[in-house]
Amino acid sequence: FTLPTINFVSSTEENGVSLNRNWIYANVSAANVNEEINVTFGLYNDLGLFNQSIYTDSRREINWTNLPDGVYYYNVIVFDLANNYNYASTRQISLDLTAPNAILLFPENNSLLSNSTQNLTVNISDNLGLSNMTLFVYDKTNLINETTQEISGTEIITGIVYNFVYDGIFKWFYKIFDLAGNSFETEKNTITIDT
Repeated sequence: FTLPTINFVSSTEENGVSLNRNWIYANVSAANVNEEINVTFGLYNDLGLFNQSIYTDSRREINWTNLPDGVYYYNVIVFDLANNYNYASTRQISLDLTAPNAILLFPENNSLLSNSTQNLTVNISDNLGLSNMTLFVYDKTNLINETTQEISGTEIITGIVYNFVYDGIFKWFYKIFDLAGNSFETEKNTITIDT
């Protein structure tokens, strides 16, 4: 006997991606099928089976829509009349339409500081996973620093140590990105450095 073969085709997302959307499209090709009975598409989340769609009309694609944020797993099985079956490997995808959140912690807004070296600290969170943060520091008229740092996890208190090379009034803030590309910009804190 010959087992049927089934594989995802190129229009299906790669395994392990995080995307800023609420739908999953899967498309497969099948071969060596002896009188196909059905193709079964399965979609799972952390709670178990989320949706199962069984097609008996040689359909090879599905688009699950209006999905809530979360991590999903999907696979496809083909069955034939001789009770042979095979499946495409399970893929994982994260859907995330929710932007991260962040609060500046230190130094506090409108602080007067005598030390030119400051740890510009922020508390960051995201529902599925953080990617990076960028610190922006402005003097009265110009951007004087832009530093990007990779971050991970879903909650972190972190900071970038910055050395203010001259006294003055400065504004600083962070722009945060999650794994799906959603972004959040913090409020802008003002500090005065007077060494």
